[in-house]
Amino acid sequence: FGSLLGLVISGFSAVPVWKGISPMAEKQGTRVFSEKLTVKDTPVITGSPYSIPFDAEGVNVADKFLVNSGVVETFIADLKYAERLGIAPTGNASRGYSSLPGPSFTGIEVNPGSETHESIISAIKKGIVAHQFIGLGQSNTITGDFSASMDLAYLVEDGKITGRVKDCMISGNIIQLLAGGIELSSDRERKGSSILPWLWLPQVNITG
Repeated sequence: FGSLLGLVISGFSAVPVWKGISPMAEKQGTRVFSEKLTVKDTPVITGSPYSIPFDAEGVNVADKFLVNSGVVETFIADLKYAERLGIAPTGNASRGYSSLPGPSFTGIEVNPGSETHESIISAIKKGIVAHQFIGLGQSNTITGDFSASMDLAYLVEDGKITGRVKDCMISGNIIQLLAGGIELSSDRERKGSSILPWLWLPQVNITG
């Protein structure tokens, strides 16, 4: 989920929004995703080594909704691109030792659903539990189109995992898929600076 979500949230950076190439440009206040999806940029997460009190330009950080119940709410910006977009700085500037500041996400948190991931899997007639992809980086991050081979995945039949999946690929448009009938688990896991539930996509294309 984190890998696929990365294709989506890249469009919430002020840089592609200002350039007009982000699919989220001019979508503030518009419901683009399922109302079950809420995504926050959370710079302070208890126990996380990625937590920060201020950004690389000294701007205080704060939680902000990127997506609130399916509605596009906020873009992230440094001082430069906040001025260009005419918005307040969001405390999302980062920089290296030899680079100028630029917008960057801090910690991504996705609100949980109401059922455990085991319960969601038990309701699947036939599907795949995907853990790792190969080649997702070759996807079109601007439009949300993706295709990726499975590196680690398992076959689900009648609600039970029955074996390992090999030589299989999934594809689709993650923006459109997240606008459909998704389910998010009540249990979440920390992956790097992100806290994410499990995601069920009933309409993803599977080949192989």
